[in-house]
Parts: sequence; C-alpha cells; structure tokens
Amino acid sequence: MAIMNKEIGRRIAALRKAKGMTQEELAERLNCSTKHVSHAERGVAALSVDLLTEASKILDCTLDYLIKGESAPPETKIPPSMLQILDSSDERMAHEKELLLSYLNMYTTLRGNNIPEDKQKRKDK
Repeated sequence: MAIMNKEIGRRIAALRKAKGMTQEELAERLNCSTKHVSHAERGVAALSVDLLTEASKILDCTLDYLIKGESAPPETKIPPSMLQILDSSDERMAHEKELLLSYLNMYTTLRGNNIPEDKQKRKDK
C-alpha cells in the first residue's frame, strides 16, 4: 500500500533538510533511489507504508506527523518506580523527584517532544 500526497512530500523534504540530509543520503538509508525520494517529496510518487515508517524513524517524527501533519504524544511508558517518585509528597523524596524531572525534561528537549499533558500535571504538583 502506498500513500501519495504533496503535503507528505513537503513534510519529508522539510525534515530531511532540517537534519542536513541530502536526497541521496535519505534514499540510501531508505534503500531506494534518489529519483524515488525526489518524486515523493514533490508528491508525484508514493512511498509505501514500509518506507514511510522507516522515514519517520530516520527523520525522528511520528507517522501521524508525516501523514496528517499532526504531532502525536509519544507513547512513553514511565516505569511504576518513577511514577511513585513523581507522585510522592514525602520530603525525603524531593531530591530524587527534582533529579527525575530534570532528566525527563532534558530527554524530551533532546528528542524534540513535549512532556505528555498528564505528566506535565504531575510535574506542576
């Protein structure tokens, strides 16, 4: 199954350029021709679902973003031990809570994601 859309192509081109990649480099990583990448970016050829999936990994975005232009919240499963620290009101856990929030914020900044809304509420408590 292939999906063809000029907006998808524009998003792929913009993400590729933002990463400093050439069409040749993206084509090589997708294991397809430069011509195919060029055609996909211009919306005159379709990328298969497999290629779209691989492109989303290479370009560090979600399929939702490539296909619909929407950013989906990351499906991050926070381990119960971390949730326990975040939910704790025990002053003895304050330092661990502060460190954990710092690491989570650093991670989401580096990944270019936002903390999911329910996790943000926990942070604000």
